[in-house]
Amino acid sequence: MPQTAEPAQFDVPSNSEPVKKRENTRVIEAANRAEASALLLRLGYRVYRPEMDVDGEDIALRTPEGKLIGVQLKGRVHIDRQKYGGRGLWMLFPSRQFKRDVARDWYLIPHDRLYELVAPRHEHLASWIGRWSESFGSWLAPKIAEFKLCWREG
Repeated sequence: MPQTAEPAQFDVPSNSEPVKKRENTRVIEAANRAEASALLLRLGYRVYRPEMDVDGEDIALRTPEGKLIGVQLKGRVHIDRQKYGGRGLWMLFPSRQFKRDVARDWYLIPHDRLYELVAPRHEHLASWIGRWSESFGSWLAPKIAEFKLCWREG
């Protein structure tokens, strides 16, 4: 006779209990992936999730034009020449952290193009080591406007 497994039991924190930082990071990453995937699907992309992150590729996209691209999903603007440079990866990130009832834009841009735009602003700093990550700055929006994911009329 087959054995039956006991139902899994999970400790679900109440709203008053703080969420552990690591768990919170995973929740944010999952929510960002779901939000970005929904937008991409509506814009005609096909979204594929590799079984594991290999060489920085979190998502594989088939563009509406039929091109297959590897994508690194980030919660904010991020470049890293050593990790992502020269490999044809694209970066996908929102314009701001999630905040209830506040819209945010998403950007899909080749890493190396983003690097070309960001590096001149930071490479003179002593701390510059070919990588940079920070919240989306208003100085960047006009430079990457063509990579904003949005509905196009007509």
